[in-house]
Amino acid sequence: MKPQDMFIGARDFFAVLVPGAMFLILLPMDVAGWLGGKLAFGSGDDPSAGIVVLAFLAASYAVGTLISGVAGQFDKSVDRRIKDRIAKPPTGWSKLTRLEKDLARAQILAKGLEESINKQMIGLIENRPWSTRSFWWNYIRLNCPEGIMELDRLEGHQKLFRSLAFMSLLLGYIYALLPTYGGPPSIVETILAALAFCAFLVLYVRHRMVFGRRLYELAIVHTIPDSCVDEGAKAFFEAGQAWKALTET
Repeated sequence: MKPQDMFIGARDFFAVLVPGAMFLILLPMDVAGWLGGKLAFGSGDDPSAGIVVLAFLAASYAVGTLISGVAGQFDKSVDRRIKDRIAKPPTGWSKLTRLEKDLARAQILAKGLEESINKQMIGLIENRPWSTRSFWWNYIRLNCPEGIMELDRLEGHQKLFRSLAFMSLLLGYIYALLPTYGGPPSIVETILAALAFCAFLVLYVRHRMVFGRRLYELAIVHTIPDSCVDEGAKAFFEAGQAWKALTET
């Protein structure tokens, strides 16, 4: 094992460690004190603050992993909802947002490009062994390190809000059951947890769409042949379009 393998990346930090720590902090119990008692061993001496902090971080990571794993079940439902809205755009107050329109356009181009590549490569379109999203995610990961840095950050953000949404839902359920633990029902905390769930869910859906849009945009731009860029730039400047664009601004 290399030393750098001991460090967590941005995605794990946002999606796992932060929600796990917040959950333990917001639990209606003294988690740090409980860990300190368990770490006293047989001597009865209180453990050092550093040991308690390390134990708390380890517990946060473990709990956060469970939360992230369960919260991952939201992805299919959210993706299906977004797909349905794009396929049959609603009207009135619930019409498509600018982000949804941009995602739809980028997805159409990326899907057409992916199908063309698959047809040339293996002759598969209908029965290809991957989705458009997974195809471009793997392509960018192998061929565009700069794009991966941005996508990792965006994926970390959307997984953070996904985990926080599930964490809020779980905490609301725990707060509602406080009488079971011998205390009064925490109505205010339950309501706040419900509101937090709605807010984090909206942020999760938005960041998931932003991630999808940027994935498709990077895939399209990264696969443009240099010859197309050269010919397009040549035609642009030779036709005087650069000067026209500047004078019209």
